Amino acid sequence: MLNVLLCDDSDKQVQVMKKVLLDYQYQKEQIFFHIFSTISTKDALKCVVSNTIDIAILDIEIDDKTGIDIAKAIKSNNTECKIIFLTNYDSFGYLAYEVEASAYILKPLEKTKLYNKLDKIIREYHNETIIKRYGSSRFEMKIKGKITYVYQYDILYIEKKGKNVLVVTNDFIYEYIANLKDIEKELGQECFLRCHNGFIVNINQIVSHKRTELYVGKQHISIPVSKANIHKVAAVMEMKIWENII
Repeated sequence: MLNVLLCDDSDKQVQVMKKVLLDYQYQKEQIFFHIFSTISTKDALKCVVSNTIDIAILDIEIDDKTGIDIAKAIKSNNTECKIIFLTNYDSFGYLAYEVEASAYILKPLEKTKLYNKLDKIIREYHNETIIKRYGSSRFEMKIKGKITYVYQYDILYIEKKGKNVLVVTNDFIYEYIANLKDIEKELGQECFLRCHNGFIVNINQIVSHKRTELYVGKQHISIPVSKANIHKVAAVMEMKIWENII
């Protein structure tokens, strides 16, 4: 869930923004907003003190203080907050730059413009989450005497094939001699799951699942789930669903 702060000196404008956000939330899957709205900078600053704001959509000229003041207060405690300025004036761009605003949109509000900015922000949050989870972890393979690396996030699944293993990404399949148990020890348990005696899957590449099947990658490749691992897989998938609700 993302905490969103709306602040504009017009209550009508605040209600319009709130409706636009709720419409956006309705159209997207697994995106939920907790919306704080106010028409005064005083209340907005109180909100900033008591809550971690993920996205702030702010007018600039509000009352005796401005949206810039609110943005600075947010950024002083939470540099990762995404700031969107929505204003009647185009002469405050340099100030928006000072607080590293993600967007500067002129009124009247065009829903499509805001949606495009929100799409970009959601992607950024997703990418930041991936970086925190994997870091720059690389997976090392020795293929025909040469060391080859792939980033762990790029791996879809690893399959046992006789004495060999197949390391499958969206773009390539690597095959070399290795033991699946040893590979399982190398990979982070937070990101990879042994769903079958012959398969390890990247949890974050799973796009859908059934009781005895997982589907991974752009092509929705089917991976079997063994009877012995059904309950473990179900528990991991339930946790993944809640983690992805942002």
